[in-house]
Amino acid sequence: MIIDFEFSNHRSFKDTQSFSMRRDTSLQNSKPSVYARDIDEGLSMVSAVYGANASGKTNFFDAINTLKGKVTDAPTDNNENMMTSEPFIGMSDKPSCFRILFVASNKKKYIYELEITGSKVTYERLSMYTSTHTSLVFERDIDSHEMNCGAMVPDKEKDAVPFFSEKNPDSTILFFLRDSDNDDIKQAYLFIKRSLILRSIDSPSMHLSILPEKIEKDKKLADILRALLPAADLGIQNIKLVKENESTISLEERDIMLEAIRKIMKHRNPNISNDELDKKLNEDHDKLNAVFLHRIDGKLVEMKEGDESFGTLIATAFFSDLLPILLNGSVYIVDEIDRSLHPSLVAQIIEIFNNNETNPNGAQLIFSTHDISLLDSSIYGEDLLDRDQVWFVEKDFDGMSDLYPLTRIKINGNASTRKDDNIYKKYIAGRYGALPKVSLATEMLTFWERSSDE
Repeated sequence: MIIDFEFSNHRSFKDTQSFSMRRDTSLQNSKPSVYARDIDEGLSMVSAVYGANASGKTNFFDAINTLKGKVTDAPTDNNENMMTSEPFIGMSDKPSCFRILFVASNKKKYIYELEITGSKVTYERLSMYTSTHTSLVFERDIDSHEMNCGAMVPDKEKDAVPFFSEKNPDSTILFFLRDSDNDDIKQAYLFIKRSLILRSIDSPSMHLSILPEKIEKDKKLADILRALLPAADLGIQNIKLVKENESTISLEERDIMLEAIRKIMKHRNPNISNDELDKKLNEDHDKLNAVFLHRIDGKLVEMKEGDESFGTLIATAFFSDLLPILLNGSVYIVDEIDRSLHPSLVAQIIEIFNNNETNPNGAQLIFSTHDISLLDSSIYGEDLLDRDQVWFVEKDFDGMSDLYPLTRIKINGNASTRKDDNIYKKYIAGRYGALPKVSLATEMLTFWERSSDE
């Protein structure tokens, strides 16, 4: 679980930004919290991020992705294609800084700090809470030429860390210790690699490409998909798996095609063995495709992925993610969750995460959206989001983005919201900022007036 995340000098964010999943104890929140060892206050299971187009919402999520990408970057011979910093314009000589406080699957709390300039790691530190205090796991400071390892790092690994750091300035020490004999260090790496799940709805096919294999291996996932897809009112009654040859060409056509390919391959490489030839020819034979069953005119009709709407594919991608994330207690970070998903589906996904019974392992959902209806309690009969679960991103006239929670906003020195306030109405009225500042209708009217004068 994420507790806090801080970053600075990344894309449109120049100054230090602080994001937190801690509950605001001064509020009378209605949504349950999750509690982890060594954390006195509860943690939220949902956070929604609002803001105008190009305000920096995606850049905020990209900061988390940059941290994850850098930690999991494997060294290469020439250090090409490694994660690099994307500093604020004019600050390329300054490091991009990231700090995350989290609880891993071993229920222990960690702080990981990372600074990168270009592709180089200029500072890195991992600490773990052993009680109310932190214990240093390791610290690497390029400027001061310091490399320190705490008692948790096994001796043989401790001796190898300085050598790795010198030879691989673009890789993290946490990556090097990913298979450490100390399981607590390993769990810190695995949280960042496996528990931070970032998704963009722009390419659902990327996530669906491995869906058939996941369904075949995981009966629980298959069962939940077969329950959720009909319930989502997408017109899908069921989903089944078919082999590649079953969904494209007949067996007779396939045999003719394979025989022709066999002759060509044998001609190109006369020394190829029959076993190797058969292996190559049958590599795609067992490939599985997902086929969706729709009820049309009283009959079940098969439809392939290419026949489905973009919205259906997005919903399927979400549902295929949902069960593993809830089972593993992962952090699900979704940019523009509402694109091509009906608001009622988004509301139900929020409710799943915000309920201890449907989210028993404390998985977290952090998403950006333009759907302000989620803030309107009159639509759903109750508040979908507590006030401390709402965040905003706003960009000023100098191109700098600012990330802030609803609870930080003060009007005339007083809290901007009360329990009975309609957050939806106040937001669209501009009380919280993070709205487009230009009236398109006004600008268009001005254009026509100027055109008529000319």
